[in-house]
Amino acid sequence: MVAIARNNFDRELVEIYDFSQINAKNMMISILLANFNHGCYISEAIEAIIKEQLPDFEFLICDDASIDNSVTIIQAYQAKHPQIHLFCNQKNLGVIASINSLLPKAKGDYLTFVASDDFCLPGFMTVAIGLLNKNPSIGLCCGNPCFFENEKPYVIEERPLLTQKTMEIFSPDELVLLLKKTNFWIPSHACIYRKEAFLQIAKQYEENLHWLTDWYPNYKIAFNTGIGYIPMAGAAMRIRKDSYSASPSTQQSMIILAKLFDLLKNQKYLLTKFKKSGLLNQLSPQSIYYLLKRPRFWSFLTPIFKKKFANCIKRA
Repeated sequence: MVAIARNNFDRELVEIYDFSQINAKNMMISILLANFNHGCYISEAIEAIIKEQLPDFEFLICDDASIDNSVTIIQAYQAKHPQIHLFCNQKNLGVIASINSLLPKAKGDYLTFVASDDFCLPGFMTVAIGLLNKNPSIGLCCGNPCFFENEKPYVIEERPLLTQKTMEIFSPDELVLLLKKTNFWIPSHACIYRKEAFLQIAKQYEENLHWLTDWYPNYKIAFNTGIGYIPMAGAAMRIRKDSYSASPSTQQSMIILAKLFDLLKNQKYLLTKFKKSGLLNQLSPQSIYYLLKRPRFWSFLTPIFKKKFANCIKRA
């Protein structure tokens, strides 16, 4: 792994657009963050947003009844930065309920969701807003995901989703082909959404989908509107064994998958896209094992799914 920095290509992307008028009302981005007892990390997440120097944004933070010093830290930033708005739960509701509570409060035309122990990387939000503004038909865009171990000094590893060095727009049908031919996926921590598309198509996050709660709406939106891809580092995710996205048990996987299929069975268009793209190959090994053991789900085991699964086995 190597430490990441803004390279020349990243700067060229930032310079593609004229952002002198970006503070128009319809260019506001709402940044949503849920926090619970992450006082040791929250400053890094907030500082990264402030350093972006976005011309027009609001930063909505929901503290989920923390018992550490989180609220004190957030309030100190709030006193200096009027864009920060803090909302406190009286009791612990969980990260998804906390994020969902912020959605009706968001005033921006764009949305992004930031974890309290992660942080955004320089320039990406600005480029993403420009891409969405110039392509009003797409509902979201993503950059390359980055990851780092929870030890300082941080070493951030960027994992490019594609080999190309140019921004691309993929229609829903083109996304299906892309997923069939490559290992492309949509990293939620490196996504910017058009709020209208998110609220109309996804509405909110499904709490009962656990680690699929953001994975599912990403593809639901992209298969309806298309998606933009920006070949630059989007945001950095902290690798922690106790994180919300940590691998669930086989029993949890079975329950979550059953709920996912319940959502899909009445959405024929979306179901077709899932099958044609071989998308379920992105699920955990426990989830794939669950599919193999249940004949009623074998229709998902399309030739492209089997091919991609075989390639994963070979790489392993």
